[in-house]
Amino acid sequence: MKFLISLTLLLLPTKLSARQTVTIRIKARAAQGAFTSNWAYFGHDEPNFTYMKYGRQLLSELSAISPDAVHIRTHNLLTTGDGAPALKWGSTNAYTEDASGRPIYNWTVLDKIFDTYHGAGIAPFVEIAIYLPFCFFIDKPS
Repeated sequence: MKFLISLTLLLLPTKLSARQTVTIRIKARAAQGAFTSNWAYFGHDEPNFTYMKYGRQLLSELSAISPDAVHIRTHNLLTTGDGAPALKWGSTNAYTEDASGRPIYNWTVLDKIFDTYHGAGIAPFVEIAIYLPFCFFIDKPS
């Protein structure tokens, strides 16, 4: 924590600049070409709701109303657990280890999630981040 605070203070500017006036001119009648959007990105925490009735319905509706490809980013894609949906949490149990520390891979839940995306015409935006299998942690949750 001390390192983070020190680094933050080090990166602060030594002198704050004075206010500057900025002029913005908009030529509303000038043609620039076709407008393309890039904001058809959505995300959620509960991966297990993806393939349930209302999850499938929502993904299909998002895909149907968007003129662009819809992308979904989902948390907990590698989180250890039983695969049961839970509020603000979810799990796939894609990776565990046996008593000897050998990896056990189970792609069943992940396959259901990605098959649902594919069926709805959704492009996954895969996030593999802080939501990892418990066996990767030194202090494992009890």
